[in-house]
Amino acid sequence: MPITKKPVRVKAVDAAAPAGVDVDAIIERGGTVPSEAVKRGPAKTERKAVLLQLYPTILDQIAEEIAKSPVRMTRQTWIELAIVEKLKRDQS
Repeated sequence: MPITKKPVRVKAVDAAAPAGVDVDAIIERGGTVPSEAVKRGPAKTERKAVLLQLYPTILDQIAEEIAKSPVRMTRQTWIELAIVEKLKRDQS
């Protein structure tokens, strides 16, 4: 019975990284991580959730106004527009 050496495995070539590309340099050049973005402060377009409780009669009136509108919009959008209009009117 002849004794042979254990076969040597050939390293597989990484098909995802083309030859001649410095992957570490690309990684180092990357952007910020989420924790760094938070340190910069909130974006101007950040929205905050607010719990709003309304009577059913008011919701029915809002639904009627939305139905009359020539442009389809959500109740959320309608309420936001109403608040903005009220704020502009009060500031004048």
